[in-house]
Amino acid sequence: MKGVIVTHFGGPEAMKMVTLPTPEAAAGNIVIRTAYIGINFKDIYLRTGVYKNRPTGPSGIQYAPTFPFRIGLEASGIVTDVGNGVRGIQVDDRVAFQEGIGAYAEYVEVPAWRCVKVPASINMKLAAATQLQGATAHYLCHGFTTLNAEKSCLVHAAAGGVGHILVQLAKHQGAKVFATVGSPEKAAFVRSLGADVVIEYKLESFLEVVLEKTEKVGVEIVWDSIGKKTIRDSIKCCKQRGTCVLFGSVSGQVSNIPPLELGAAGSILFTRSHLEHFTSNAEEVRTRANAIFDGILDNWLDITIDKILPFEEFSSAQHILETRKNKGKILLEVAGE
Repeated sequence: MKGVIVTHFGGPEAMKMVTLPTPEAAAGNIVIRTAYIGINFKDIYLRTGVYKNRPTGPSGIQYAPTFPFRIGLEASGIVTDVGNGVRGIQVDDRVAFQEGIGAYAEYVEVPAWRCVKVPASINMKLAAATQLQGATAHYLCHGFTTLNAEKSCLVHAAAGGVGHILVQLAKHQGAKVFATVGSPEKAAFVRSLGADVVIEYKLESFLEVVLEKTEKVGVEIVWDSIGKKTIRDSIKCCKQRGTCVLFGSVSGQVSNIPPLELGAAGSILFTRSHLEHFTSNAEEVRTRANAIFDGILDNWLDITIDKILPFEEFSSAQHILETRKNKGKILLEVAGE
């Protein structure tokens, strides 16, 4: 089968499509014939070595792997083999997963507990597009605070894969949503999702807008996937005893946020969160995935798939994401529907 490996930490040239053995399901695992692959920033972080000093997490991802290593964490497909001890999943079931390992391949072996069955009315494109980023948006929205009509929030990169879902989840809870974007086109897109105040960060200061619109009170929570360039102003956007969640580092890694700085900003709660700590068992994986599926089926959640590229264009797909030229999700098509 065809699969993608990483031969060294670096740019897109570090990835190579090769012929790999077709897997057989070990005990507790299943094998999937891949339909669509989701492209995520975490793929880029793994390829470039951003996480190389992190220990292996609950999902089993080796952040300091031995080269060459397999890449890709999210896909949808059809089950072709089931290992001993697996319950509730059978050959020919339609499934999807996130935080698996080696998703850039025609066949993938995945722990069964990381997989969810795809409802009949959800197509395989949507299934692949909603696993990692959908679960991320869900835990960000529900894992740190309870939003309602009396509360407000700030979503950075609101036109992106996680951001455009997070905007809708927050609005569904009734919150007032501030959102940052990088272009007029993305601004129009995010307004169409229901964001209340859309800020083009190249034209105006998101900190000034948030403080002005909240009469210097600030927002309940900020979700920041940008990192180094935005984090200090993100903290200042929080209301007293508010929360700032860093969950990405597009502009560079964040370091040296002194506790006294958080205190001076209003006793802000600050964390750098990781999806694997919020999907560390089968119940969490399925609860988050099914909540996203339910939102789609109930017609209040719209998942935007920006581009679907052939499997062989995996480098181009990562480049589009890395340069932030997308609105919504980027997929690779392997076997298709």
